[in-house]
Amino acid sequence: ARKDGQTTTVTFTNTMRELFDLTLTKKWKDADDKDLTTNLPEQIYVQLQRQKAGDTTWTAVQYPKGSNLNYVTIAPDNSGWHYPFVGLDRTDVSDTTNNDKPKWKYRVVEGTLGLDGTFTPLAEGETILLKGNVYTVSGGVETTDEDKNTSATLINTLQNPKFTLDVTKKSAESDGENGQQKLLAGVEFTLERLTTDGNGETVVDSSFVKRTGVTNDQGELMLTDSSGNATTTKGFTELEAGTYRLTETKAAKDYNLLSEPIIISFSKDGKYQVGADVLTAAKPGTNYTGDAAKGYTLSLTVLNRKTPALPHTGADAPSLWLLIGLPLAVAGLLILVFRYNKKGGRTR
Repeated sequence: ARKDGQTTTVTFTNTMRELFDLTLTKKWKDADDKDLTTNLPEQIYVQLQRQKAGDTTWTAVQYPKGSNLNYVTIAPDNSGWHYPFVGLDRTDVSDTTNNDKPKWKYRVVEGTLGLDGTFTPLAEGETILLKGNVYTVSGGVETTDEDKNTSATLINTLQNPKFTLDVTKKSAESDGENGQQKLLAGVEFTLERLTTDGNGETVVDSSFVKRTGVTNDQGELMLTDSSGNATTTKGFTELEAGTYRLTETKAAKDYNLLSEPIIISFSKDGKYQVGADVLTAAKPGTNYTGDAAKGYTLSLTVLNRKTPALPHTGADAPSLWLLIGLPLAVAGLLILVFRYNKKGGRTR
């Protein structure tokens, strides 16, 4: 009771809250859709979002309740990558104007965290760089009005890195200007991808369209079109991990063709190998640079030697006949002497 004798009336309104749980599971796949268990990041960041019927945008939910964060950090435990969002409101209890409370739909999205702590969500199919590898983000689920407890799965699929093979053609000799190696133009190369057949034999991969390139005046390989004309594309680009065969099909004038093709391999973890060399990772300042996000570039210099000069003809022909005929004449003379001695023509 108040001192002035007046009474104060307090009304309590009980709002019935319909709660449910949403459990998130995170899966990791390689480019062949097989489960990944190694070389994974230590943690990821996800955001819980919700919207009501008729909304066109999703709103971030501050979770856990009472925190000022609009994202959560997920790290693996012995059972894998899981995170439970518990006690979520099914309806908008803050709407006091409507007895039939609007219902929420929820979803979970993965994203990146800026240096200032700002969470940036990723859309379905976008890529994310984690621990040096590029993943495509997919999965998740939008809850429905009937959901009481549900689960969602986010899948990160490892992307095959892309590779570029740049080829520069030079002379193996110091026959260019100022005693430098000469840059060779007009040299043609073809690139094929190799695979293994059912018998374990190495064969050409028919699913890969053979590519052709020709070197320009700077000795740089430029991709050619279907008519054999050089384009503005430098090198063989957008290559996937695998083993390739680089074959020189046309040499520069007065130079020999390579005696055999060059075998080049690119691995899914971003390394390369030429011939029997060991797999080598990208390193700044070398002939192999780049990263998984931007792609890798192998800059290969291929050397050719000049074709040996053939013996001259024409004015020098008598000398050539002399070299051939003189031994024959000597041999004939020896035969005659042998026959003469045999008939007793030799005297003392």
